[in-house]
Amino acid sequence: YDIWYWGKNKNKYERAKNETVKVKEDEKNYLNNIELSVRNGYLELLRIEQTIAAKEKLVASAKENFEIERERMVNALITSTDFLQAENRYRKAEIDYNNMKIDYYVTYEKYLDSLGRGRK
Repeated sequence: YDIWYWGKNKNKYERAKNETVKVKEDEKNYLNNIELSVRNGYLELLRIEQTIAAKEKLVASAKENFEIERERMVNALITSTDFLQAENRYRKAEIDYNNMKIDYYVTYEKYLDSLGRGRK
């Protein structure tokens, strides 16, 4: 410690020490954010997978209902409006299912990005 600098070196030391602590805290926060991003991405993938399974069952049910309504239409047991409504429900179920699959692929790519393994 040099008395002629009147604590100037000590102030530099304290500032450097504080900056080191700040950098370590920033690094810790950055790593926590990465971990949170990966975890959230994974949980979102699981949620979408479950939704896709439910939508798949809904499509199967709507298709079966559509086939029944088509037979009823052929046998003139229902009106064309009823048949078209059944067809509309079936098509909407298919569209919802396909949209969920697209959401899954997008979410999967985001998840890979969060892992650092996205497409280059």
